[in-house]
Amino acid sequence: MNQPNTQPAADEPEQNGTLIGEIQKNSRERLRVTVGQYKGHEYVGIRIWFVGPDGQYRSSRAGVTLKPSLMPQLMQALGVASRAQQSIDW
Repeated sequence: MNQPNTQPAADEPEQNGTLIGEIQKNSRERLRVTVGQYKGHEYVGIRIWFVGPDGQYRSSRAGVTLKPSLMPQLMQALGVASRAQQSIDW
């Protein structure tokens, strides 16, 4: 069985922003965080990438693109969600 190529494509920064970090979601999906510009507007992208039939990671439609000015609110909400999750006895 071929191992997936986990390296970003050479043209990825131009097409999908600059990769800031990624989290391995499962054996076939990653959550990638990018920053970039589109039509002159800066953005932060958080998107699921999956292994395609050719073994390369491909961007899915699942994700969100935000203005950088919304990051403090997102970080606050994630902090609240993390604290709430820690207090739940699963």
